[in-house]
Amino acid sequence: MKKYIILLFFLSFVLLSFGQQGFRLNIEKPLHIPFKFINNLIFIPMQVNGVELTFMLDSGIDETILFSLENKEVQFNNVKKVKLKGLGSANEIDGMISQGNKVNIGKHLIDTLHKIIIILNEDFNFSSHIGIPINGIIGYQFFKNYPVRINFENRKIYIYPNESKKYKRLIKKREPYNISIEKNRPYMQAVINMNTQKVDSKLLIDLGNSDGIWLFSKELKDFIYPLPNFDDYLGRGFNGDIYGKRSKVEGIYIDKYYLKRPFVAIPNDASITSLELVENRKGSIGTEIFKRFNIILDYPNHKIYFDKNTLFEEEFKYNMAGIDLKYDGTEWAEESFLVVDFQTTKATNTQKDDNKINEIPVNKMRYKFVLKPIYSVAGVRNNSPASEADIRKGDVLQKVNGHPASKYKLEDLNNLFVSKENKEVSFELKRGTEIIKKTIILKDPLK
Repeated sequence: MKKYIILLFFLSFVLLSFGQQGFRLNIEKPLHIPFKFINNLIFIPMQVNGVELTFMLDSGIDETILFSLENKEVQFNNVKKVKLKGLGSANEIDGMISQGNKVNIGKHLIDTLHKIIIILNEDFNFSSHIGIPINGIIGYQFFKNYPVRINFENRKIYIYPNESKKYKRLIKKREPYNISIEKNRPYMQAVINMNTQKVDSKLLIDLGNSDGIWLFSKELKDFIYPLPNFDDYLGRGFNGDIYGKRSKVEGIYIDKYYLKRPFVAIPNDASITSLELVENRKGSIGTEIFKRFNIILDYPNHKIYFDKNTLFEEEFKYNMAGIDLKYDGTEWAEESFLVVDFQTTKATNTQKDDNKINEIPVNKMRYKFVLKPIYSVAGVRNNSPASEADIRKGDVLQKVNGHPASKYKLEDLNNLFVSKENKEVSFELKRGTEIIKKTIILKDPLK
């Protein structure tokens, strides 16, 4: 299982919420929306009052949230102050609520009365953990009016007009699975095969959670932590970092499907003290599970459909390096490249060749300045290969396996850390003014 930043939001407002009509589809055929799938999270393009932004799609939240504009200017309508609280602490943070905004995805999915929650805390931006600029998160309003199909294989979302013939044909041979919509969030039943028992659990369908399963230990009767397990950083909520334990369970039953040995994250009780859980909720299912299917989320009819895809049999893996990286922007760097010029000379070997011109290839080095990404260590897991090699928070990557770190995408580096147990990974790091070299061996944290 990959370790990435996980965002779970639970909002509490000090003013009454106004109703929203939600998005309207102005065509009679399905709308196709391409998406980026990075670190087990879905990102879609959206326009807010005419400005192109990027939002994460998260079925686990109610309101649309904006936390960064990345130097873009957006004119917001009807703005008021608001208090927010959420996972990570019982404390509240300041924000703003804006009513009556025009939000559209392409030309055909439009909401002219969209409500947006604006977070004023600049530290909350998580673009650095994804590697691309992220402006906000959208949840319930995206799903509430139409059936939404997410194809994780071709990276496309399909929005279907209600009662369309194409949608009816699509679901005709598929078995529906019931979900409930409570407080504008979707829930489903699943059976978790723990090491000692099978637990029928009500779980949040949470596409904004890059993990497989989250369980709340205090909501499970006679809960015993699965063995082996390890302490870990689980993600970030509104009010701070979330810590807990990670382990594996024997499996999870979803409808007729059974997935073996998924990772489970168990946040400590302090992280969830401020949550107002719906009745009987035991935890969440995240995208590490859902990406193994192509799913249809049908909020209007309270159904979900599963088709397993080519990722279904993929082993559940985790960050075996113990390094959490972040993107620190770009810097100008000099880059050399080889060019071939031709030097001209007169031939002198015979009299008849006196006027002949020879061109001799000559290799020359030239230089240019280019913007290159910077990656640094955001955190190191205790008792991991990285901590044992004395890799530290704040170290800046110079080279990875002998190649400049700037040649990699952040996603590529994260994938390297889950690639293969016992794989050797070498680093050249900058710590202050010193350049140091470290080598680690990837190790399964549960062995």
